[in-house]
Amino acid sequence: MTVRAMPLMLGALAVLTVAYRYYSAFLAARVAALDDARTTPAHSNYDGQNFHPTNRWVLFGHHFAAISGAGPLIGPVLAIQFGYMPGLIWLVVGVCLAGAVQDMMVLAASVRRGGQSLAGIARVEMGGAAGLAMPYLRGEELKRTGIWHTMSLAKRLGKRVLEARRKDDPAEAVLEVAGGKRLFGGKIVDVERRTTGGFARGKLTILGHGPFANRQMEIAFQNENLVASIGEGVVATVPDLICILEEGTGEPITTEVLRYGLRVVVLGLPADEKLRTEQALEVVGPRAFGYELPYRPL
Repeated sequence: MTVRAMPLMLGALAVLTVAYRYYSAFLAARVAALDDARTTPAHSNYDGQNFHPTNRWVLFGHHFAAISGAGPLIGPVLAIQFGYMPGLIWLVVGVCLAGAVQDMMVLAASVRRGGQSLAGIARVEMGGAAGLAMPYLRGEELKRTGIWHTMSLAKRLGKRVLEARRKDDPAEAVLEVAGGKRLFGGKIVDVERRTTGGFARGKLTILGHGPFANRQMEIAFQNENLVASIGEGVVATVPDLICILEEGTGEPITTEVLRYGLRVVVLGLPADEKLRTEQALEVVGPRAFGYELPYRPL
């Protein structure tokens, strides 16, 4: 039986044209909700290198080359072992329902998330566990950049706090083991919290009591506590740790469970020297989170 290529080519092109005209329009309007009025990362993050407005035909060539690479051909190569028709169906239907859809949706998600990679988007949306699975370090890099003895420190802290709950002040027990100082103590009287871009952002206000009576502390947070201030004065910033503990038990209170009425103690624990270098502060210092504040070590 003679099989002519032209009818197959015309049929495939017709299917691709219909899918482009209707299915891709549905995905763009209803699923990805594309909007020409949105500023793309090429403009908002412009740096002349990684982010740069580019001619649409150059972009088309780039993405066409990506979908036409060796990876998408593995399926048809396997399918063609059963005859030309399975391979043809795989190419035409697979592109319409899988390959092109995946590329389009990943691209739309990246544009919507500031040009991040798929791994970066997963890390933000799923939490730190998704990010921890991605990077790797060589032994020499780990020795040079790792913060040592954190696990043993956590163990000593837990043991000392459990002992202090029976007879001592748990907050003082933490300072005894980890160093640092007591920054404030009082009752939480206000919490503003919103979730944006995978982060819990906001601030809380603590009304002081005891030695901190008649004063208020405000703490700005983004998943972690970033800046603590009393009145107009900043008393602690990242990368130093701003720890909020429940008064009496020393139970740590994370940002997602902050609520009105909790009586708390705020401790400041000094960061490791590796996190205080100029290079590190570009990533974990106050300015890295949008605060135009100098870092003042505890």
